Amino acid sequence: MKKLIPYLLFYLISNVLSGQQLDWNDAMDYPPSDAIAWRTFHGDGQVETSIDKHDGFLRFHVNAMDDTYNAWWAIMQRPISLPTEIPSGTPLWMEAEVRSSHPMRRINMRLYSTNQEVSDHHSNLMEFDLADTATWYKIRFSPNQLTYQKGDQLIGHFALMDWGVNAYYLDVRNVRVFYDKDEKVNPSANALPYHPEPKKPASFSHSVAAEDAGMIDFRYPASNLAGWGTGDTPLLSVSHELSTLLKWDLSHVNDTVDGWGLLRLAVFSSQQVPMPEDEFCRLRVVEIIGGNTDWDSTTLTYESLAQGQEKTQVFNEQMVIDMFVPKGNDQVLDIPLPPNVLQRLITGRTKGLVFFPLGSLQVSFYASENGDSVTAPSLYFNLKNESK
Repeated sequence: MKKLIPYLLFYLISNVLSGQQLDWNDAMDYPPSDAIAWRTFHGDGQVETSIDKHDGFLRFHVNAMDDTYNAWWAIMQRPISLPTEIPSGTPLWMEAEVRSSHPMRRINMRLYSTNQEVSDHHSNLMEFDLADTATWYKIRFSPNQLTYQKGDQLIGHFALMDWGVNAYYLDVRNVRVFYDKDEKVNPSANALPYHPEPKKPASFSHSVAAEDAGMIDFRYPASNLAGWGTGDTPLLSVSHELSTLLKWDLSHVNDTVDGWGLLRLAVFSSQQVPMPEDEFCRLRVVEIIGGNTDWDSTTLTYESLAQGQEKTQVFNEQMVIDMFVPKGNDQVLDIPLPPNVLQRLITGRTKGLVFFPLGSLQVSFYASENGDSVTAPSLYFNLKNESK
């Protein structure tokens, strides 16, 4: 029998390693008396965080009701110890099921090693779009710059960023980190690379100029700002009192967006003061999700747009992206737009885009009325069926 033991061990180990996946998992089904291995952190804004146990999942709470600028982050994370059978030098995958308290929100999932230095920390995380509140979304990705080495101390985390200034939660269950030996696993469909560099307009097969562009004044909500500009140059401006709105006619598009797109704006002028906070002095791009969808710039006011709805019902609380604006006059601002936002613009769930300043920023763009296709606010995108 003793002679058979080495062969039996070899047989068992070989069978383990020949399986498709080796993994670590946390089902989140904690007994009431057990401590939770996950911890919370937050920063930049004024938020409070906590974790509650539920039947088969954990609920990550973020209370941002005392925050002012909606420029905060909140993280839940824990250490991860992988099975010793996983060989060094292999790529890893992280997977979980999540559900959001609010629709049209993005989260970040990250997996990294405290033993490995990386030049780009965003390479080891992925964003995921959670379109509604009823669905348990299965999210999955493989960190680009993480190659597992035995002895690595791994950390897995989920992050909420700039969701708004209310109370929110994220439900999490069935977290897994695994080695896919047969390389048959793909990222989940709602995975979004974090803020990729914008592509050039020439790389897109479709471009659509804005159907209409208008401005609203929150200080004077009944005022119409048609004719705004300088001299004979119609402009669109953004400041602490003024916001610019854009909408497009995409009714001719009957296809699915393929990858990230682009919004190009021609900057007439910008005025900004450098601020110590990295998050500030940016242009905030936000989806219009409610209000009057048939607005016309010649009659548009904030009152006519909102039609009695709360601001959070008209504009999505979480921005699409925050962008630095080039300094000086006659510059080009290229804004990368994720496919989920472009798809919502096509289906009409998102009614258009609105722009707010984050920090000390005033900026003016050339308007569509200039009659110049080069300076008109335009969307660029590719479609899936035509790329096959």
